[in-house]
Amino acid sequence: MPLIRRLPKRGFINEFKTTFRIANLGQLEGLFQDGETVGPKELEAKGIIDRTNSPLKILGGGTFTKRLEISAHRFSQKSLEVIQKAGGTVVLLKKSGDT
Repeated sequence: MPLIRRLPKRGFINEFKTTFRIANLGQLEGLFQDGETVGPKELEAKGIIDRTNSPLKILGGGTFTKRLEISAHRFSQKSLEVIQKAGGTVVLLKKSGDT
């Protein structure tokens, strides 16, 4: 049998891929009071994300009615609309290493 058929196949792994930590607005609804500031450190303290060294993305799943100031690296389009409709504010964070 030829050598190429005897060697194990290996796929491509992108070592530069950015992996985001995900939080839904429905999760934030029950854990934070109206008017609070929410960021990666607060979400880690509440147990929604597991570590703060990865960038955070907020998704628009669930119901959301509170006026929160939410800080994250990325937001989905739906989450931006829902947060602004509820009267909250959005703060975009920079990843470490960005200029």
